[in-house]
Amino acid sequence: MERKDGTFAVYRGKEYELSMDAYTGERLLVSPNADSQQEGFVPWEELPGFYKKVVKKEELDSAYRYDNYAVYGGKSFLVENIKEKVAYLIHIGLEGSEEAEALGFKFVDRWEFVKDVPVDKIDEFHTIVNPLWGFELPPGMPEIIR
Repeated sequence: MERKDGTFAVYRGKEYELSMDAYTGERLLVSPNADSQQEGFVPWEELPGFYKKVVKKEELDSAYRYDNYAVYGGKSFLVENIKEKVAYLIHIGLEGSEEAEALGFKFVDRWEFVKDVPVDKIDEFHTIVNPLWGFELPPGMPEIIR
């Protein structure tokens, strides 16, 4: 099952990926759908095949972030990505770092530990949805997706 990851927003009743322009700091809605041009989106020159629209926070119905986690060895870890049936797991922080090391995680940076784990060794995947900027989640959207 494909899981969403990253920052999204609901705009005029539709969900879009939400990004930020690195140069201007403007919030951008992102769509792979050419029909979105009817909503005022324009082709994104830097990302061919995608369309963008600059929006203000006040124009959004909701904004939230999907964060994917895997339960491995009885502990929950952030999933950076999954490729070729291998999950790249991350533990960040001092708390729990000893447990992560005991499970074979390798230290890569200040309080950051990583491990590649075959997906068939993962006990469970789940996604936590966190509202952003004082918004509430859209009606019917669960906070945890299993």
